[in-house]
Amino acid sequence: MVDKKLLRDIKSAKDKGADAADKSAILNVYEFFKQTSKENEDLAEELEDMDITVQMVVTDKDEKFWIKASGGDITFGEGEVDSPSFTFSCKMAVGAGMLFGEVDATSAYMAGDITVEGNLQDAMAFQEIIELAMEAFEDLSEETGEEEEEEEEKPAPKPGSKPVQAPIPTPTPAKKEVAPPKIEPTLSKKEEPKISNEVTQQIKEEAYLLSTRKHNYDQLCWFLAERQLKALNKGKLPSKDEIKKKAEELNKSKKSYAELCWFIAKYDVTGTI
Repeated sequence: MVDKKLLRDIKSAKDKGADAADKSAILNVYEFFKQTSKENEDLAEELEDMDITVQMVVTDKDEKFWIKASGGDITFGEGEVDSPSFTFSCKMAVGAGMLFGEVDATSAYMAGDITVEGNLQDAMAFQEIIELAMEAFEDLSEETGEEEEEEEEKPAPKPGSKPVQAPIPTPTPAKKEVAPPKIEPTLSKKEEPKISNEVTQQIKEEAYLLSTRKHNYDQLCWFLAERQLKALNKGKLPSKDEIKKKAEELNKSKKSYAELCWFIAKYDVTGTI
């Protein structure tokens, strides 16, 4: 069972914000990963065949941490670790925000807030661990909060008072329930089906890999323009003049580097813009 004090400490750190985080917040999150890996089925399944070692370097605090997932078990500590699968370096606020599930690692990487050295596939696998663990944290925090509220609402017994026995309810005839009419959900013509979590993860991975190829901003505008026009023309290849005009429009739109990578990756994965 996950320690309730640990949950409260992490929640307190999250409430204060990643900017106020210190090494205890990092170690507490790693401890939560360790404890919840034995409780949460989704996380346990993800870790079952995983073998990665992560080195975290906090650039503005001169601190280092490591965490290892191997054979379903998690270990962690301070300092350097031998032969890490990858090393990520960032400021404390960014690293804590990522571990809290509040900072998207892919976006932070593309913005230059995180640098990664080593196996990028392992880096994405670690991001998946964070997401699953923090989903479990939100569920457990909600359950713990409800339990504490129930305890607070119970009136304290007066000294010397005898417990009051609850009255036995008088049975009443059961009312016949009438089932409500079944309403089938409809999708309006203007609405589009939501992208599944699995497809969203594929788009994230494609966007992340695209960002590592170090294309400049103009090149990304050209790539996206070509895909947008191809989608509008139902697969027909546009002319270079059409692409150039569209790329210039995208350049003026001032979309971020990360947004361009995302839209390009979305088209490559789903075939839609």
